[in-house]
Amino acid sequence: DNLTECSTQLANYKDRLTEEEEKATSAAQDIRRYDQLYETKVDELEDLEGDLANAQNVAQMRALTIASKDKEIDNLGQTINTKNQEISALNIKIDQLRDDIDILEDDLYACENP
Repeated sequence: DNLTECSTQLANYKDRLTEEEEKATSAAQDIRRYDQLYETKVDELEDLEGDLANAQNVAQMRALTIASKDKEIDNLGQTINTKNQEISALNIKIDQLRDDIDILEDDLYACENP
């Protein structure tokens, strides 16, 4: 009777051991899956960080291009203003020369027709 009880108890302990080993094996498999998932997520994060760095570089380059174009536009605006001032000054000189020519033509007409 004592032997049967010991055998039953041993069998129960072996069953529990088997259950615990199965749980441990399952947990180890879970850990491997989570480890792989973790590595995948780390790789994805590194890719995204690289994409972000590239996007920031592109944005900085575009900002520099925009600043350069703004400067070019300002310079062209100043050049246009300068040329407009030159044209205004030349128009004044042209008007003065036309007035002088009118006076000289009047003087010439007066000389020819006393």
